Amino acid sequence: MPARRLLFFPLAALLLLTGCVTSGRSAFIQRDVAAFAPADSVDVEAYQAEYEGHEGVFTHWEQTAEHVVTTSMSAVPNWHYYRDTRIRYVILDPEAEWLATFRTEVEPGGQFEGVAIRVTSPDGSVSVFSEGNLAKEESSGKTVYKMAYPNVEAGTVVEENVRVRYKAGMQFTPPLEYDIPLQSSIPIERLSYRFGYPSWWALKLKQVETGRTPAFDTEYDEEQKKTFLVHKALDVPAVADEVYAPYFKERAEYLAFQITELKLGSLDYTARASWEEMADGFKKYAFRRGGFFSNPVRRALDDLDLQGLSDEEKLDLIVTYVQTTIEPGSSSKDDFNTVLKEQRGSVYLITGLAQAMLEEAGVPATYVLIHSARDGYFDRSYITGSQLYIPAVAVEIEGRDRVAFPWVEGLPVTHVPEHFQGQAAMQIDADGFAGFMVVPTGNAADNATEENFTVALDEDGVVEVEEERVFRGSAAYALRTALRDLEDDERDEVVEELLTYTDGEVQDLEYTIDNEGAPKQPLVIRLTYGIDNLVTVTPEEVLFQTGGLFSPASSVSLKVDTEERESPIRIYYDEVQNKRIELRYPAHWSLATELDEVAVENQFGTLASRYTVGDGRMEADYALTLRQSEAPPSDFGTLLDLTGSRSRLNLPTLVFSVES
Repeated sequence: MPARRLLFFPLAALLLLTGCVTSGRSAFIQRDVAAFAPADSVDVEAYQAEYEGHEGVFTHWEQTAEHVVTTSMSAVPNWHYYRDTRIRYVILDPEAEWLATFRTEVEPGGQFEGVAIRVTSPDGSVSVFSEGNLAKEESSGKTVYKMAYPNVEAGTVVEENVRVRYKAGMQFTPPLEYDIPLQSSIPIERLSYRFGYPSWWALKLKQVETGRTPAFDTEYDEEQKKTFLVHKALDVPAVADEVYAPYFKERAEYLAFQITELKLGSLDYTARASWEEMADGFKKYAFRRGGFFSNPVRRALDDLDLQGLSDEEKLDLIVTYVQTTIEPGSSSKDDFNTVLKEQRGSVYLITGLAQAMLEEAGVPATYVLIHSARDGYFDRSYITGSQLYIPAVAVEIEGRDRVAFPWVEGLPVTHVPEHFQGQAAMQIDADGFAGFMVVPTGNAADNATEENFTVALDEDGVVEVEEERVFRGSAAYALRTALRDLEDDERDEVVEELLTYTDGEVQDLEYTIDNEGAPKQPLVIRLTYGIDNLVTVTPEEVLFQTGGLFSPASSVSLKVDTEERESPIRIYYDEVQNKRIELRYPAHWSLATELDEVAVENQFGTLASRYTVGDGRMEADYALTLRQSEAPPSDFGTLLDLTGSRSRLNLPTLVFSVES
């Protein structure tokens, strides 16, 4: 579980240390990595019954992270960071690749101090592996070690003991900030996390909700001058992957903390004490009209024709220009002139450039750093860049706040990704901290989705389908992102997941995608295919199993077969889904199923239907609107009244009478 790393001072500064202070290795870090406890026998059927629906179960998950330091007057200080992980799990689904393989990453400056892996098959046979069995490759500056476990089947028990040691130096600065998940996608029977640090250092824990941090104990090792932050838990439930659920950190337990005081000899490190102090590090990117950088910014504006444009049009033109002209990356100098010349700069400089261009164009704009819902609760007392690190520009146009991301190519100025909507943002001007704001949410029109279907049934029960799906706003952005840089077979898999039908065998699928490279336009996907095994034809009647066709919401994320719910409900933004179905069938068939036009409204939104039936043809129009909302899991059935199997518009079967 990787930790964020904060580079807070150059190693050369450590030469200033004086005195001799040691915080040594604890018993947890000194123990033998290869020493396995005897494996317990596993009753596979009992585990499958108890943890039905889960890919596996951690019977034991333990991690110890520890800082070990020694300083002296005569030598460069010795500072090591250890990460010791010991897990044991039972595989219940052999197809779960993440459980059937070993994978760990080691940052530069780190090395294994021990790797011991044991795999026990249900028949009792045991395989043991060590570092020499691992394949190694380089990825994003890290070394990745991995292997596939042999002969995995239900009931296979895997035990992994791994310790990595890092030495502070030019390649590696030990992390000062930590973000530890305390739940997984599978249950954990016994969990333990220990963090050891010199007793003269200080920590600050992040709240995971108002007024609450996860339960923990503090232990002391007087001999090693070590303090331990300890969290233990039994029978930790899995975090279910469910539709319309909050992000992981909004509903799962996790432990986030930072080292706020670090003392090594004569060197003292103290974390930022206020948001004002943090904002001071970014105010150089916030432009004030008429400032030092106005000339290069004005020259950039000269390339654009802003004559007669509204503020809305200027925002779109300038942000799009920056998105398509400046590439995120490092530049030789940290100023707007260099970024414009090299067409490359950090995301913070790119955002500052766009804000400066807007100001020069007469559109008041504010530089902001945004919190993400993916990072859980925003704790204003936890001062760190890991809470506010997404740069953007905020503009108020005709009384409406707008937020744009100039460094994200292809992201329209009309769209704010859902994990930023409604989140806190710190405003920064040329003087520094300028208060907080709330990122605006989207509206239903920006996120409207249209679905058009033409379905033809022939005399023999063959079903031919033409689908047209039109995506806007959040849905379009998410789908474009999912399709980006995929190989053909990978694109096929993504598109197949969009198919409306949940039953039957799809055959001869073909599709086209329009406007994939035009983010200001709706994304349009057209699909044609045939379906077998959905129609039963007899001399007197025909039964058509609709396979989800008449579900009010066709999105794959809404294919829900149960009312069971574990997670709270979160709809992040208003959205509209309009669905039109034209069903064609032989003229001597008569639709016998009674169709009731309905209008439903509840706490989550509205749903309405309209039907037209003629000779050999039926038309259905559905209009679904979902409102931004939050609700407990117990209300999930109410949401299904609009979107899923409980909806009065969900027609699982259509019956036709056949005229002789």
